[in-house]
Amino acid sequence: EATILDMPKIIGIQNGMISLIKYGLSDCNDGYASYPGYKWCSDDGLYYRSIGHLARVPAGTTIAELVSEVSLLLTAGRLSQDNRDTIEAACSAETDHDAQFRCIQQLIVFSTEFHSTNKMEKSGEDRAVDTTTVVASTEPYKGLIYLYISGGLDSFHLLAPHTCAPINVYERFRAIRGKNSLSE
Repeated sequence: EATILDMPKIIGIQNGMISLIKYGLSDCNDGYASYPGYKWCSDDGLYYRSIGHLARVPAGTTIAELVSEVSLLLTAGRLSQDNRDTIEAACSAETDHDAQFRCIQQLIVFSTEFHSTNKMEKSGEDRAVDTTTVVASTEPYKGLIYLYISGGLDSFHLLAPHTCAPINVYERFRAIRGKNSLSE
């Protein structure tokens, strides 16, 4: 079901969520909006450059109440006690109430409970270590390297053709591309 998601898209979603929480709906740090043409990116809760922002006013006054409230909103209350404790410890260093609220939102967005619909439970058991000996293969190693490149690079710039009988692909490449930094 998640075959349409690859790592750049997942990281893009996370960057967009963090930007939405920190800067509002803007282009700051790979946010979901385009540049509105004014102001600057500032993580102070004033949302100078945004065209909108999350405007929830938290009811809680203590850090534990804030974590419970955001947990209910973003994970339907499924946030584990371990994650609650970690988030409370990390966000209690913030001195401003609004900064604590933004910190809690950011950390919950990175929790497993935010990205799933099931309750997460740690088994408490150590993982088994595989002690089987792997015998070296006599077959030559073949690996596939997949590069995510955003524009500006086509196949003839990444891998220049060499030979492919009976057609001389390299000469065809040189005729199409002309003189460049690639040499034989």
